[in-house]
Amino acid sequence: ADSTTNAVVHTHSDNCVAVACHCRPLPAFHYLVGVFGGDNVPCVPYSTFGSEKLATDVAEALVSYSACLMANHGMTARGPSLDTAVTQAHRMEILCRQYLLSRSLGEPRTLTSEEMFDFYKRIGKSGYAQ
Repeated sequence: ADSTTNAVVHTHSDNCVAVACHCRPLPAFHYLVGVFGGDNVPCVPYSTFGSEKLATDVAEALVSYSACLMANHGMTARGPSLDTAVTQAHRMEILCRQYLLSRSLGEPRTLTSEEMFDFYKRIGKSGYAQ
């Protein structure tokens, strides 16, 4: 993930909240999970809104990832510009919706580390998924 951060977006969007209420990372059920910087999107533990603990946990997650879920709360995304941060937040909502839909048939297959590595090699500097 790009390490430059000039904008942060926080939402309580329906599908992100639904996934975050399970207090676990969004797994790599789809290769686009990789655009957030890893083989999943982390979910930081629950802390009361507005607390320093929540702010610290989110900030730590966003060092390595461009988005994170917040247990029993919502999500936060970051980017080098407001447009990028909003795009990442929107992309998280879409992927959470797709994850919830795929779970209607059971737990979806998770991509392997090798498959995710291949994704990272292929996107490189192509701008794909930006």
